[in-house]
Amino acid sequence: MEKLTVFLAKTIRTMDLGRPIANAVAVAEGKVVSVGDLESMKPWLDRYPHEIDDTFADKVFCPGFIDPHTHLRLSGTYMGLEYVGPIDSTDPVGRKVAGIGNRDAVLNRLKALVDGSSKPIVAWGYDPGVQKGHLDREMLDQVSQDVPIWVLAYAPHIVYANSAMIERIGVSEETELHGLGRYADGRLNGWFVESAAVGVASKPVREEVYGAGFGLQALSLQGQVAVNSGVTTTADINKNRRVPYSPMFWRSHKLRRAVGIRNPHSHRSGRPPEPSSPGFY
Repeated sequence: MEKLTVFLAKTIRTMDLGRPIANAVAVAEGKVVSVGDLESMKPWLDRYPHEIDDTFADKVFCPGFIDPHTHLRLSGTYMGLEYVGPIDSTDPVGRKVAGIGNRDAVLNRLKALVDGSSKPIVAWGYDPGVQKGHLDREMLDQVSQDVPIWVLAYAPHIVYANSAMIERIGVSEETELHGLGRYADGRLNGWFVESAAVGVASKPVREEVYGAGFGLQALSLQGQVAVNSGVTTTADINKNRRVPYSPMFWRSHKLRRAVGIRNPHSHRSGRPPEPSSPGFY
């Protein structure tokens, strides 16, 4: 340790019952060395070169937030898609993206995206509770019967699809799949609900959603989002489930090392699970 920087503050809330309040924090090489006041830090200051920084002398410090349940890779990935959610968000480079207030406005936004496009429309963020009702196949067919439309809900447990996308997904009224939505008369209504169905619905948009290097980029993006929000500790909850296999995801050796997960090719079966297996999304 070559040098200490001591930041002064009006108040530091430590969350430590033994010293709940402080007014100085000493940092070296990006790590907190001591919290207290200049007198309590004297042993450190006598031993190491240091500087006193009063930039935040009139501010209150508090510990960073801890978010014990996040999905950094998925959230970072979805931020790269067309956003149709109800609250303001940001795009991958930090620019503000305005929320869309209701279902009709979302359908109008999808129509604008379809105009002049022959490529599938892949969007995320729809909230049926806030935006006044679910989407369905017939509504999305009114947007376009030719351009495939795929909309992921804000909480990614539902995919909405039009007829062109349903055809691309490869399901029909005869398909038996848990979470495959239907109208009262048995026709498919364009809903794919929960892991098994969302995984199947995601297969035809893998290239759009999971592009080369997407995993590392998504983790880096969401790490910065966490920092900007004051979150200093987070965890990706995935209890008792192996990480689903995606060739594009595991192609990145850097990402494997970054998240500390073994290569899925070493799975007990000796073969990776298929990308089409439930929960692939």
